[in-house]
Amino acid sequence: MQTHNGVGGRIFVVSPDSAGIRLEVLNSIAQDPTTVYVRLEGWEIGYEDIDKQILRALSNNVIGSSQSADVCTIVLDEFDRVKPRALCQYLRKAMQSSGAERVFYLMGRGCSSTLTEDPVCKSKTVFLPETPVYHATRAGVPNRHHLVVEAFGKGRVFIDGRLIETWGGIGPELLLHYLVSRGMVPRADIFATFWSHLSQRDATNVFHVTKRKIKERLGGVELTVYSDGFYRISPEIDMHYDVEHFRRLLQQSDMGSSNEQAALLDQAKQLVKGRFLANHSAGWIKAKRRHLDEQISEMYFTRANLYYLEGELWHALGAFIRSFAFDDTQEDAAEKVMSIYLELNQPCDALKVYQRVHAALLRELGVPPRQALRDLAAKAHQHCPQLP
Repeated sequence: MQTHNGVGGRIFVVSPDSAGIRLEVLNSIAQDPTTVYVRLEGWEIGYEDIDKQILRALSNNVIGSSQSADVCTIVLDEFDRVKPRALCQYLRKAMQSSGAERVFYLMGRGCSSTLTEDPVCKSKTVFLPETPVYHATRAGVPNRHHLVVEAFGKGRVFIDGRLIETWGGIGPELLLHYLVSRGMVPRADIFATFWSHLSQRDATNVFHVTKRKIKERLGGVELTVYSDGFYRISPEIDMHYDVEHFRRLLQQSDMGSSNEQAALLDQAKQLVKGRFLANHSAGWIKAKRRHLDEQISEMYFTRANLYYLEGELWHALGAFIRSFAFDDTQEDAAEKVMSIYLELNQPCDALKVYQRVHAALLRELGVPPRQALRDLAAKAHQHCPQLP
């Protein structure tokens, strides 16, 4: 890890989803005598308690000729145990009074919006990595709002760094996700998707009630504007949408070298926390989920091939399996997984993959697997006769 010394110090907040950056930070502790690790204990910790815990860690960890004042970097693990205002109070004082230009790395289960509201902390804070959720909660232009929409997995929405925890019903949450996913949509499409069973008048009333609930949950921020027959995301909103970012990374990966492609695909993988709005089953969600599953499957398949070319057999196998998991009609992925299993002398596992792709193709397309897969299955069956 490279220390980031700068005027007045710096605060780096590591996203809880970024295992790679967290590992890099933790690995640096053993290599750099001016870096101290502090795992905070307790809950709703106040200013005095955090100060005591850090001073104790400095006393226990500083060895040899190094003194506490020489410590340049402090890693605060589980920083979300601290009361938000107490955290900012401590960081302000530490950066202003430290003889060294001290750097803080904060790691935890989330991020308090207080870091972006406090003037001193706001000017010193950087969120890592730059692309996921926390990038959009950084300081911005006055009178603008930062909306972060995560649709991969269960689905989460942040407005100006604040997680929306309750929606007052499923309608406002799904309508927000629908409007964000479409970007620009006519009213007729909205009504057909959500309220096709209602009259035009009733659908209009329910729509405006639901829009008002979205605005309330967003703290008074209007999500959309209406012009030329379409609803669009308000120009006063700076938005990060993980699905759109995922698509951009895939497009960029098609144009780079193999190393650049691998790096971009690894970024795309970080965004995929699960299937699209995994806890919901509305028709429009299922259709979009199917389309995204195919894209995710192709992403993992491409990354797996790069691993394979680099001789990383186990990494390749893992990525091929994930490709097949997102689309079990993907015959190319199934063939790769079966081939590697046979190469690793695991014929029964290869045969189980064949059984799954066989069932999926018959269910979805009404056709059996192609000949190459049938040949691999026959080879596997010779060494695994107990499976049908």
